[in-house]
Amino acid sequence: MDSVRPQRKVLRSPSVKRKSKVLPVNQRVHLERVLGVTVSSNAGLSCDSNNGTIAYPAGCVVVLFNPRRNKQSHIFNASKKTITALSISSDGKLLATGETGHQPAVRVWDVVEKTQLAEFRGHKFGINCVVSTIYGRF
Repeated sequence: MDSVRPQRKVLRSPSVKRKSKVLPVNQRVHLERVLGVTVSSNAGLSCDSNNGTIAYPAGCVVVLFNPRRNKQSHIFNASKKTITALSISSDGKLLATGETGHQPAVRVWDVVEKTQLAEFRGHKFGINCVVSTIYGRF
């Protein structure tokens, strides 16, 4: 007697493609507090005389620390270059930063919006000092 094998029918479920939405890094990671400082000279510290906010660099991040409220906020340098010098304008609305690395730039930032307003390239070496003076809004 021959053994007859029953044929098995394989049922497959319809293809389910997982649709994963890739979130931008700024939505996946949140910088809560910076511990540390990369100040190498007095050009790396600045203070807003209006509200007492202290600005200092920590790598490619500018930390804005308000000691009265014990709060930090941050400005990220999108070029990821180390910030070596910074200066807050007299009205506290603008911040100028200088950086080091390949093709360093001087950047001007809006402190309230934390956005870059201007970029000045063409430097051959790192920037050691910047001064933020207001002659009018861009």
